[in-house]
Amino acid sequence: MIEIMHGGMLVPASVSVCCAVGAPRAQRVQGVIVGVAMLLAMADGIAASPVLPAIVWAALLVLLAISTSAISSVGQRRHPVAGVTKMTTHRALALILTASLIVAGCTGPTASTAAGAHHHGVGGEAFALVLVVATTLYVGYSAVAIWRGVRARNRARDYRSHDRQRHRLSLGAIDIAAMAASTSVMAIMVTLPS
Repeated sequence: MIEIMHGGMLVPASVSVCCAVGAPRAQRVQGVIVGVAMLLAMADGIAASPVLPAIVWAALLVLLAISTSAISSVGQRRHPVAGVTKMTTHRALALILTASLIVAGCTGPTASTAAGAHHHGVGGEAFALVLVVATTLYVGYSAVAIWRGVRARNRARDYRSHDRQRHRLSLGAIDIAAMAASTSVMAIMVTLPS
């Protein structure tokens, strides 16, 4: 069962990276870097012998969230591009949520047993509740972003706009849905007992 959940976490993260590759140029580099970092952190977290400790991955993801947001903010002031700020915000939230879930997955009563052993569990019920609420809010935010993207795509179709623009709006919605699915499965794995 746990292998299915691992796949349910990694497959959407991989889809998110693929969508980022097809994103508009202004979002492509950031999307690929964020997606690959999240994918590597998740894959390393489920490995039998992780390359980096969970706290290092969490620190890297938070640092990446802050730096991509800052770089995007500066870039938007100089050359505004529609949609970049929304995707940057969504990716930053995904990075921070993933960082907290990675740390939560490596804490708990069995964390000191068998160095390198993989387990799931959260340090306490209060922290589990915070993670569930944060994940629920993130999924809700994602659903609203997808709905707005679909509406924008439909408006683009109504005005006979270019297929490329509609295609990119679709990729953005799939990217958001994949990130939300991946973090949701990760939250389920972390908050449920092993």
